[in-house]
Amino acid sequence: MQEPFDILQHVQRVNAPQGMYGRVLERLSEQRRMHLPASRVRLAALALFCLFSAEIYLGIRSVQRRQNSTETLVPLTDNNLYYE
Repeated sequence: MQEPFDILQHVQRVNAPQGMYGRVLERLSEQRRMHLPASRVRLAALALFCLFSAEIYLGIRSVQRRQNSTETLVPLTDNNLYYE
């Protein structure tokens, strides 16, 4: 079991290529540009929530108007049976 540890102790350090640090920084900046800030995501979620709430409110309100109208109490007569 001691033999793998002996091999690992003799491993030499390798130097990184010249431009590797610059490439790493460039990729990190690309990833930052691709991510949306949390504030924008929250703002979009709030806008969608407001739109859905308004849709539900207006839907319930239109149903209540239909129930309170006089047409439901006294239906309009329709003479579709007579063609002239």
